[in-house]
Amino acid sequence: DVTVLMADVDVPGLHALGDDFSTQTVANLHAIVAAFDAQLESGAAHGVTKVKTVGDMYWAVAGLPSAVQCHASGACRFAAGLQRVGESAIDRDTAAGLKVRAGLHTGPATAAILGTQRLS
Repeated sequence: DVTVLMADVDVPGLHALGDDFSTQTVANLHAIVAAFDAQLESGAAHGVTKVKTVGDMYWAVAGLPSAVQCHASGACRFAAGLQRVGESAIDRDTAAGLKVRAGLHTGPATAAILGTQRLS
């Protein structure tokens, strides 16, 4: 079994009408995602691996590529860390109105690489 985490970063201006957002909005999102990545690198997220980001969605998994006995609790600790990152971003006014929502699912998983082309 594994635990999958999807975190949605609500950066003001990112989903504006027509998707015409500023470079400051992108810079704010980059700062938040970099802080999320730092949580992984600090060792605070035992057994959690980043899968990818898509827009303002941060996708990670605990228990892959190596099995982890307590994958669910590791993913929960990581999600709590993401919440703290969001709270500190609000305090520093780097992304006014920032909200971080995280969802978790635990269970069996199947993974595969599909297709023949990949963005390098």
